[in-house]
Amino acid sequence: YIKQLSDSMVNAEDTKEIKIKKIHSYLIKNHAYDLYFTPPKQTNQVIYFLKNKSSAHCQYFSSSAVFLLRAQNIPARIVNGYLCIRYNSVGRYWISKGIDAHAWVEYYDNGWKTFDPTDGARITDDTKQVLRNFDGAFDFIDYKLNLWAYQLMTGVFKRYLERIWEQIVEILLNNIKLIYFLAFA
Repeated sequence: YIKQLSDSMVNAEDTKEIKIKKIHSYLIKNHAYDLYFTPPKQTNQVIYFLKNKSSAHCQYFSSSAVFLLRAQNIPARIVNGYLCIRYNSVGRYWISKGIDAHAWVEYYDNGWKTFDPTDGARITDDTKQVLRNFDGAFDFIDYKLNLWAYQLMTGVFKRYLERIWEQIVEILLNNIKLIYFLAFA
């Protein structure tokens, strides 16, 4: 199915660049970007995505693009990572969460080149709503709570309290006569 579909998108005499553009065009014209895609478990999920012109997330776009490119004898691979595009000016750091996970494609043409098959795809309303709900202040509070929990779990917080206690004991020992005088005078 993949070879037949790929061949229907391109001409044999097309250059690599033209084939990539045509495959990309096919994907974004026939599929929308959706974070909530769940194909039936008993099926080949990529073929299901392609045959049913389903809306799906970047892993399906990328997997499909790789199969379609390879069917045209273009070496291709899936790349996964994070796309950090939000900066929190309150805490002065870049925000990278699970929502920022992304999959794209690299194809070989005198070196590996990047190709994002989701670029230009329509985005479903549900996915737009999820993407709109990220707020800088909420992320900053979340970051601080996670940092505090990490410090608590790794003993950083415990060492901090131990240092404070050592300083209190030192102050008490250095001022024992004053404390005795105040307590019993």
